[in-house]
Amino acid sequence: MESAICPTPKLIETFAWVPDRGFIAIDLHLARLLRGASALGYPADIAAIMAALTVSGDGPQRVRVTLDAAGKVEMVSAPLAPNPPRWVVQVSDKR
Repeated sequence: MESAICPTPKLIETFAWVPDRGFIAIDLHLARLLRGASALGYPADIAAIMAALTVSGDGPQRVRVTLDAAGKVEMVSAPLAPNPPRWVVQVSDKR
């Protein structure tokens, strides 16, 4: 499963952390991470994943958790920019 581009493929799950609300939809994100790990045969220790979830900062954060083929968990966070006041979506007629 190794490649020249990514010698150690990782599963990535990204979600928000908001003061007074905590991790947004964390159960759904963890379930998706665990499903992916199971499908790829990656060991996934939910206790290790939960222990990695520590956020510092006083505003909303974008949290990224990665899980590698050996079961190693890493987490990084950065300030979460506010959503734009208006979203514009366009559907292409080309595939």
